[in-house]
Amino acid sequence: IVFTEIAGDYVFDKGVMTIKEFHMYSSAANVRTGGTIDLPNQQLNLQVDIVVGKLAPLSVDVAGTFDDPKPRLRMTKALTEPVKNLAKPAVDLFKRLFKR
Repeated sequence: IVFTEIAGDYVFDKGVMTIKEFHMYSSAANVRTGGTIDLPNQQLNLQVDIVVGKLAPLSVDVAGTFDDPKPRLRMTKALTEPVKNLAKPAVDLFKRLFKR
């Protein structure tokens, strides 16, 4: 991947790195990150937003540690509405199947 820009703004205080803003831009994807990393304890508390191509942005919260990161997808309205629309025919079918 060829990046068009990589930039970040960090603050370090008593072993905790606060990522005020970090981003990587490319023609393939854009990634923005913020949050904190407790370096001595290797604890992650990050929020990552990823846009791949022209798809809706994905937001991921990352907790856990360096060795065992725990990503969790944040379901934003941009994601839940399309999923609801895709699931609607299946929901309607189930309603008809169980309707008396």
